[in-house]
Amino acid sequence: MKYAIVNGERSEARRGLVGECPACTSETIAKCGDIYAHHWAHKGRRICDPWWENETEWHRVWKNLFPAEWQEVVHLADDGEKHIADVQTEDGWTIEFQHSLIKPEERISREEFYENLVWVVDGKLRPTYEERFLKSLEYAPLPIPNFPVARFRDVKGRLLDQWAGRPVHVLIDFGEQKPLWWLIPKQGIRGQWITRVSREQFVQALGPKNERGESDFARTAKNYIEVIRNFEAMEQRARTIRTTTVDPLAFRRRGGVRRRGPGWRL
Repeated sequence: MKYAIVNGERSEARRGLVGECPACTSETIAKCGDIYAHHWAHKGRRICDPWWENETEWHRVWKNLFPAEWQEVVHLADDGEKHIADVQTEDGWTIEFQHSLIKPEERISREEFYENLVWVVDGKLRPTYEERFLKSLEYAPLPIPNFPVARFRDVKGRLLDQWAGRPVHVLIDFGEQKPLWWLIPKQGIRGQWITRVSREQFVQALGPKNERGESDFARTAKNYIEVIRNFEAMEQRARTIRTTTVDPLAFRRRGGVRRRGPGWRL
């Protein structure tokens, strides 16, 4: 943990301090070595949040892109279930930074627990992830004219096997100097749609409202999903027209000619 409660205030770890876990109120001790980032740990190796993973420098860098008061927020559900969110924004988005592999059942539980969840996934966890991902992009055309979203024809590789088709937003991070790849939520949409966004644009769009300017994550996401759904509805209408079976009597009254075969087709 980056923060614990010391004398009633949120505090970062410093040598000699003893704190209190903001989630379970048990005692925490400051870990301030020379190798790992300074952090708090439960005394006696207690783990109060089963979703918590060991924090890496990658986690810390991402968290620090957002205001301190948004980091490590205790989220309490109506039924009393409690977890510590990596970041919660002022307008209700929860951002979870996922470095390690995660079990499918835990991923589903988090997606159901947080109302508006955004995953940011460390694409550098395995050296082959980026290579396989970029190979899959070769089979991802941009079918919507003048709109920067591609659709995967063939999802391959362990990274996409884990994260494609989720019902929430997933952004894959391959490094600070590279764009984030944004997997659009499934939500009944056919296929896996993807676009890219810079790290700066993403942080600004979810950052403090008075610093966003024209950027807004919710508005942009809604626009992408609406355009994609309209496009796929158009595709579905076209498929329906091509395959619709017509009432043969009605078709004959309009001057149709019967064809051989099991039905009548336009």
